[in-house]
Amino acid sequence: MTAQKHKLSLIAGVVAALSWCLADMLLVGFIPRPEAFPLLSQQLAPQIDSELAVLMLDGSPQRLLWGVYFATFSVVLYVLALFGVWDFLTARRGRAAIIFLLLLGYALSPLGHAGFAYVGLQAQSLLRIPPEFLDAPVANFNLFVQLLHAHWVASVGASALGWLAVAVLTVAGKTRLPRWAVCFNPVPVAVLIVLVCTPLRNHLWATLIGSATFNIAQLVFFASALLIPARPAAATPD
Repeated sequence: MTAQKHKLSLIAGVVAALSWCLADMLLVGFIPRPEAFPLLSQQLAPQIDSELAVLMLDGSPQRLLWGVYFATFSVVLYVLALFGVWDFLTARRGRAAIIFLLLLGYALSPLGHAGFAYVGLQAQSLLRIPPEFLDAPVANFNLFVQLLHAHWVASVGASALGWLAVAVLTVAGKTRLPRWAVCFNPVPVAVLIVLVCTPLRNHLWATLIGSATFNIAQLVFFASALLIPARPAAATPD
């Protein structure tokens, strides 16, 4: 890969991460108010995931939809960024598996992300339905939650494993990045964001940052990869 193509690939990663950060903040960047919605937080709590049900009630339908659009129409840029990640990995062994994990994570992420919109919009509709007609909508809500969990957990899990493997190779000196660049790997950056933002989740800024944790972490990685001088490409046999 030429230096220009390598740089363009990393820029694609930066743009994708920015788009997904905005999408996350639009979709789930809310401070929940369970006390304002007793139907979902109390009356239906034994039947539904009440925390998810109240999470997006303060968002307009259009805001939730735009939170999906920014993500789904930019995920291809994350895929293009994988060419740059491949170019950083100098050890042939395991390189394809790492890219597969990251690609799997990106492939599953649009539906996992959109699942939050399905859940949020269905939760809003539950508030407008007479109690005697709630059985079918509640069942649909729970199906949307299953859809969300299946794709979101698989996506984040595959991505986390892939980036963790990149971190291990970075520390082992089997990437074109210096060993200290592991500090900008998405896994430790995401852990740091969670540790900082979780105790402050009642503050809007912490909620917004926390809602985009993994995409901010990837933004840090791709932006730093553009700035950190990389060693010349030369694949090693191991």
